[in-house]
Amino acid sequence: MISRAKIFLIVLTVSFITMNTTVTALSHTVPGKEAVLKQADQWVQQLSQASEFKTWQNATLTVFPLGPGTHSWMVVVENKNEQTGYLIVHATSEGNLQLGEYGFGAYISQTGASSQASKVSLLYNHPFSAVAIHQSRVYDMFLLEELPFDLEQFNKKFKKKSGFINSYASLDVMPQQLEESYASLPFDPYEKITWLTSEPLTVKHTNHSDWDDADLYSLAIALQNAVHQKLEPRFITEQYNNEVMFVWSVIGYHKWDQQLYIQLHSSGTEPVDRFIPFSLLIESGKFYF
Repeated sequence: MISRAKIFLIVLTVSFITMNTTVTALSHTVPGKEAVLKQADQWVQQLSQASEFKTWQNATLTVFPLGPGTHSWMVVVENKNEQTGYLIVHATSEGNLQLGEYGFGAYISQTGASSQASKVSLLYNHPFSAVAIHQSRVYDMFLLEELPFDLEQFNKKFKKKSGFINSYASLDVMPQQLEESYASLPFDPYEKITWLTSEPLTVKHTNHSDWDDADLYSLAIALQNAVHQKLEPRFITEQYNNEVMFVWSVIGYHKWDQQLYIQLHSSGTEPVDRFIPFSLLIESGKFYF
């Protein structure tokens, strides 16, 4: 398998795969690179106050578009010439900027160019449909596990049906102030296969389409309590026509003024931590503990 360092540090010279897509048109002007950089810097300043993001203080930011027509960008965070994290930023239908996700991991700290750079393509559709493609082999962009289909199969079966704007339509309020940060110790989510032995975290309305703000609030509080009580929640999501199941440890959260971001952790061969909006997670999978 191609190494994590070779995939992720290729960001600076990576080519992005082009697919036949239907991208929702923006009703406003798409923000430019400078606007993205300015907003990302504000988020980084807030995040650098959290203990796990201390290396983001006085960081240098570099912005890369995530492919044509996507209205999305990857912002690479560097400190003293070492990559210490990333942010994924999306433009909304109103022309505002939204913090899609952010995180850090051992892979991001590698430095140096790679001869593999021109041979790797990245495609970020949503947090759990993000792939790195190398020599017609398809890998999950964050776990770096090879997926059970090649590029030809991927193009035929999993073409993106809508733009990033649709995926993030529910995130119409941009986070501004990081109000609370909590993290517990990492754990192995496979020690207990709770997704086979217990019911998922839910509320009175079991049908997702019937959920209201009160339901979502109850779910969010229940999940935060589970983290504080060291109940070791797991997040399970099945993607690519249910052909691939991803299992993540839930070890913390960030509470912004307008959004709750859940910290997902994977140890693997090299640890990775991702902070993803709670409202997107409940649409993508289920929580168990």
